[in-house]
Amino acid sequence: MNKQIILPACALIVLLGCGTESAKQERAATEIRGTIDSVHLLIDYATDRIDTLATVISRHDSLDVLNLLINLTRRESIALVTREYAVGTMVEQIGERRNGDGGYWVYTVNSEAIPRAASAYVVQPGDTIRFLFR
Repeated sequence: MNKQIILPACALIVLLGCGTESAKQERAATEIRGTIDSVHLLIDYATDRIDTLATVISRHDSLDVLNLLINLTRRESIALVTREYAVGTMVEQIGERRNGDGGYWVYTVNSEAIPRAASAYVVQPGDTIRFLFR
């Protein structure tokens, strides 16, 4: 009679242990999904051309808008010229569009204008950054 009780009890413990481990793995996967996300960069040349670039970052990354732009334009072989000012590094040229050629480069994050240098704004997972020539 003791064997009849012990075997089902052992089976129950094994099943519960597996369920607990599975739940831990699911929670860990959810936490990872919550910290890693894509970031989109749009470059609007004020012509018929808009480049859409994307990458994946983690919440633990400390990547500013300027370095995101540098990394993605380098990856895509798009010309980029920047200039240092007292307030930070500013974008002077992307592709063939240069500041002063009938407009200048500005950027938004999630459709909101950011009143500081691109080197001073840290990107968050899920952000959409748009450089516009206006």
